[in-house]
Amino acid sequence: MKRALKNKGFTMVEVIVVCVLIVVLAGLMGSILVPAIRNANKNGRLSESVFVGNTVGEFIRDELTFAAAITVSAAEPADGGFDRRMHVEDGKLTVKFGENEPYVLYTADFYFDMVLELAITEIDGDFMAYTIRVTRPDGEYFNTKFTFKNINLRFEGIKTIRLDGVALPLVSGADGFYIYYKR
Repeated sequence: MKRALKNKGFTMVEVIVVCVLIVVLAGLMGSILVPAIRNANKNGRLSESVFVGNTVGEFIRDELTFAAAITVSAAEPADGGFDRRMHVEDGKLTVKFGENEPYVLYTADFYFDMVLELAITEIDGDFMAYTIRVTRPDGEYFNTKFTFKNINLRFEGIKTIRLDGVALPLVSGADGFYIYYKR
């Protein structure tokens, strides 16, 4: 008795069906992965902005919270005696300690080509609120807000604009103010 030989392997139809299924699954995975990768990149950029804004904001708060005197002014105060100064120049926080030349706080790599803006609002005389806006080259931005109390705070030679009883913020660069303080 002869046995029939069984063909081993796949038919052409089976191979084509498997190839079609692989292409369909790859298309579905691509449509899921591409938005996820875009979202991860956007979250990474936001994370850089948050880091820069919070780091600069905390530096300002740490410097000013225990200052013996703080004056926000367009020109150096007449009574002098201030040994420190800070302002935003070319989108970066610039500080000056004592007689040293002003320098950019942190290195240029720290800012990731982002631009800082500093806005200050006086609240009830002893309180100062400030907002740091970090703008990326693509136009996306992140705002971070800080408030601190210092009984030695004064605004000099700068008129704070009020709208419906609320002080509008002064913007460094646009309003040309400096923060003078001594520790």
